[in-house]
Amino acid sequence: MPLVRPNVEEGLLCGLLGGLREGTSVHAYLFEGEEGLPTRETARYFAAALLCEGAGEPPCGVCESCVQAAGGNNPDLQSLSLSDITSKKSVGADEIRAVISDVYTKPFRAARKVYIIEDGDALTPQAQNAMLKILEEPPSYAVFIICVSNAELILPTVRSRSRIVRFTPKTDAQMAQYVKNTYPHMMDRLDFIVSFSAGIAGRADLLCSGGEAWELRRKAFDALRSLLLGADEEAVFSVGDLFEQQKKGKEGGMDNAALLLDFMLSFASDLLRLSNGIGQGIANRDLMEELRAVCARVSRARLDHAARCILTAQQMLSRHVSRKAAVLWLAAGIFYGD
Repeated sequence: MPLVRPNVEEGLLCGLLGGLREGTSVHAYLFEGEEGLPTRETARYFAAALLCEGAGEPPCGVCESCVQAAGGNNPDLQSLSLSDITSKKSVGADEIRAVISDVYTKPFRAARKVYIIEDGDALTPQAQNAMLKILEEPPSYAVFIICVSNAELILPTVRSRSRIVRFTPKTDAQMAQYVKNTYPHMMDRLDFIVSFSAGIAGRADLLCSGGEAWELRRKAFDALRSLLLGADEEAVFSVGDLFEQQKKGKEGGMDNAALLLDFMLSFASDLLRLSNGIGQGIANRDLMEELRAVCARVSRARLDHAARCILTAQQMLSRHVSRKAAVLWLAAGIFYGD
């Protein structure tokens, strides 16, 4: 598997690689960007550059170190994510201490050892304090890359010892051009893709790469409609079952339950616009007739309450609240109203 240059701003990548070339790289980086931005992909690419043994601009992609990094078996590159820690919702001090114990073993073949913390948001304060000890006096060869959605979730003492690299979404114009260039067969759905992607190319890839995402979108609309219009409480449990079915599903690397919530929020936003007599900015125009039918039967206050419930459920999941609890709270909140 060859190394793939991540789809990020050229200036961001040039800055990272330029620092490596000029000898100004540091021991710790915070890659900050909301879910869907290529923080993890860029971390792996930059790690390959840090370990590259070839001539010319790193990563060369052909030296043994680069080939191993691309294949996920470079002995001087390690990553830690929640998926590596079964049945846990956070990365604790014990996991970080295990990483630190390895740091003091010198690199196997490269000049550096690189550690990627993929779920930096899940680092407990105790884990961050454990990491602080190694960041204060790191071995000369050690480099840490911590991927986070929000650098403010990291303790100031850790932030101050790290270089923050911020990933920003594309503009609507840039996203439209990206879809035109990469997925010309999806032009009939361009408006929705640009709106829903919110400047994140990974979301556009998700929508353009297969049919499952569109099936989830349909299920999200049916779920929201059943909660807003449902005549009995069975709607609450049906929606709970829908999310439970997505519990282990991944579409394009994204949690399907989170994707369902994003779709529901998109529909709720459109319903609120229509309720306020605003025809511009409707993302789901292909379902306009069905949206209008729901809007005609539901009050503006109830729609606003539903949108707030969805936003709160998203926040609950981002804070690693039990998915079942968050979804049942969402469904009951929308069904019973404000």
